[in-house]
Amino acid sequence: QVMVNEEALEMSEEVKYLRVTINRQLSWKKHVDGIQKKCFSKLGLLFRVRRALPTELTKRLYLALVQPHLDYCGVVWEECSQVDARKLDSVQRRGMRMILDEKWDCSSAAMRSRLGWMTPVNRRRMMRMIVMRRCLSGRCPTYLRNLLRTNEDLGRHSTRRNKNLYLPVPKVKLVS
Repeated sequence: QVMVNEEALEMSEEVKYLRVTINRQLSWKKHVDGIQKKCFSKLGLLFRVRRALPTELTKRLYLALVQPHLDYCGVVWEECSQVDARKLDSVQRRGMRMILDEKWDCSSAAMRSRLGWMTPVNRRRMMRMIVMRRCLSGRCPTYLRNLLRTNEDLGRHSTRRNKNLYLPVPKVKLVS
């Protein structure tokens, strides 16, 4: 049993919160599988109409219909397994091939370069850095900013590392 504020939480195999599926093992497999399924569904729609559309419009439709699913809450589940990350890469590769009308043997790096895109992993890392920068500059909600404290905020003695972040250890009490 898990206790939070002296209250027992009900155990379950998985929870879906804000469209993010989290399981007991903190594996993102089911969440990533759901994203992949949604994205392939949207890519199927684009595939059917791509011949009637110019390349730039197909690219914009991809960015509007598919990319948001790849990005949504990426900061939270960014550290998914390599297998799951490859699944999301496959969505982007299929989209790039469709947009550029390329064969299966075309290099992903070359297609990304032509489109000016990052890999999904690098894109999620960039989003995490943006969130951290906003928090450190005070341009985020107060509850989030209060989670990040520097050694200076905590009244630690003055050192060259005063501006370093203080990373608290979560207090979780597991009861058998």
